[in-house]
Amino acid sequence: MSGPILVFVELGTGDAAGGADRVSLETLAFARSLGEGLGGTAVEALFFGADAAAVAASLGAHGALMAHVVTDASIAGAYAPAAWGAALAELAGMRGAAAVIGTGTDHGAEVLAHAAARLGMPLAANVISATPGPSWSLTRQRWAGSLLEDATLDAPIRCLTVAPHAVAANARAGAAATSVVPFAPSIDA
Repeated sequence: MSGPILVFVELGTGDAAGGADRVSLETLAFARSLGEGLGGTAVEALFFGADAAAVAASLGAHGALMAHVVTDASIAGAYAPAAWGAALAELAGMRGAAAVIGTGTDHGAEVLAHAAARLGMPLAANVISATPGPSWSLTRQRWAGSLLEDATLDAPIRCLTVAPHAVAANARAGAAATSVVPFAPSIDA
């Protein structure tokens, strides 16, 4: 796999406003670990919103080498899952993504479902572990975590959501700064 792992990152609300939300930081830690298992595959993030650039720049410690930021108010002004999924799919195609990963939140699952459908790829939801190989071996939470399922995921672009609390959101000291790149998806009204 030569392309990056692309992570959909949500901005925090309430006490977490002004940063990435906790589950997104957990998802970035999952992606970073997966990238290491793939021989150092880069992790990139996608953000939506006017405040996203400031947040994106701080994610180097969480493993994101590059953050693509959509600030166009017609797309990023309010939650728009179909448009965000279309943008995520477009970026995944442009970047040659090896995997597209999102949070196991309501928004993350909805946006990833739209992106996976547009890419024509299967989506594995609520993943708690992934082991790369020709087919990825996954463990997923089912029925609110009361059942664990072993599954495999084999597709040109692996699409999955990470169950909340599956991994710790751990930052690494001395990490490189994240490059912030504006992204203007070609989505019509």
